[in-house]
Amino acid sequence: MKIVRHLLSPLAWLYLLVTQLRNSAFSKGWLQSRAFDVPVVAIGNLSTGGTGKTPMTEYLLAQFPQKEKVVVSRGYGRKTQGCLPVNPKGKAEDFGDEPLQIAKRFTNTAVWVSEKRVKGIEKALQEKPQANLVVLDDAYQHRYVKAGFSVLLTTFKAPFFKDFVLPKGNLRESREGANRAQAIVVTKCPANLSAQKQIIYRQLIQKYSKAPVFFSTLRYGLPVNPSGQTLKSHSIYLLTGIANPEPLMHHLKREYQIRKHLKFKDHHAFNSEEIKQLTHLLRSNGLPLITTQKDWVRLGPEIPVELHPLCFVVPIEIGWLGNDQDAFGELLKTYINAAAN
Repeated sequence: MKIVRHLLSPLAWLYLLVTQLRNSAFSKGWLQSRAFDVPVVAIGNLSTGGTGKTPMTEYLLAQFPQKEKVVVSRGYGRKTQGCLPVNPKGKAEDFGDEPLQIAKRFTNTAVWVSEKRVKGIEKALQEKPQANLVVLDDAYQHRYVKAGFSVLLTTFKAPFFKDFVLPKGNLRESREGANRAQAIVVTKCPANLSAQKQIIYRQLIQKYSKAPVFFSTLRYGLPVNPSGQTLKSHSIYLLTGIANPEPLMHHLKREYQIRKHLKFKDHHAFNSEEIKQLTHLLRSNGLPLITTQKDWVRLGPEIPVELHPLCFVVPIEIGWLGNDQDAFGELLKTYINAAAN
């Protein structure tokens, strides 16, 4: 155990013990993991969130256009329960904002939400028996499914090797959990990250895992409104309900003057009073609002249609440093092709 004892509180030590006992139970077969006959890729993190799982999920889906794909997510933030197929025309409160965002973009992909991922995969494959690729979103700790390929994400600014378990830090389990990954991606890196810094990060990560390490960044597209029009104004309002809005703010400040930042917690469910205040703000000032795809999934249905021309969404996608895109892609393709045979 590579954590100095005096750094952790008794509660953190209890949390660490419980998670290690659980992982040990799966590793020794006391708790069963279900394997499937199709390739299963799990995307997740050791921390509590904000590592870029949804952009990575969307990136992966886009890399395999010929595959019959299924995505299974817990559906964090939804008000429903059980195993449900995601209707792209539905509401975030029924499916969660991230699964709905994925379903809207990838209309030929079957997206399901289920607290029990095993049941979610079973139902999805029953409905789509021709599926030949399953992607699990935010499932690194969900070990009841035996994923063939696990992608562990950790941010450049808050890497897991500098973090601690809850409540001392933000880790869901110990750093040693990284050893279950088949690939580790450091996300949200500076675009000009030096080769020397990459070497340092690889060395620090390899204390906990022998998996290959890759480096990625976020790329932001031009903000567009629901009609596909690009933003002309220089002054804007910004609304975010994501785990870490700092990279987006840093990007937008290069081009726009942010007159007001309406900042909410991750997955925030907007109430009627908040919608009323936002509607009044848009009508009284006429300045455009920029938000994220994930936020617009929750916000869009609540905003009067006549105000949609003032609402702009920033496309976000994964970018890669150096030749990491090719190296990561080849590793993933090798697994999928081998698992499919």
